[in-house]
Amino acid sequence: MAEKLFGAARVPEVAETYAMALAASGHFKKAVELQQEAVTAPPADTPAMRFITDNLARYRQHRPASAGWSPDDPAFFPRSPAASRRSA
Repeated sequence: MAEKLFGAARVPEVAETYAMALAASGHFKKAVELQQEAVTAPPADTPAMRFITDNLARYRQHRPASAGWSPDDPAFFPRSPAASRRSA
């Protein structure tokens, strides 16, 4: 699903979601490639960029993302799917 969405909307937030799915399923090489592209796309030093950069470091270590998008992230308002899973 994330791959299809990324094909339709190549924005950093969707790329991050796709990379998170790839890393969670063990496809770290592809997650690193996708995340590296995302790191160079948006303006630097934003909360989203710090999140993307932190996850890139994790994927390079063959580790999945440690957390989903922030619960108050405007792209996933009011809560991200990952955040809702943590509270369940």
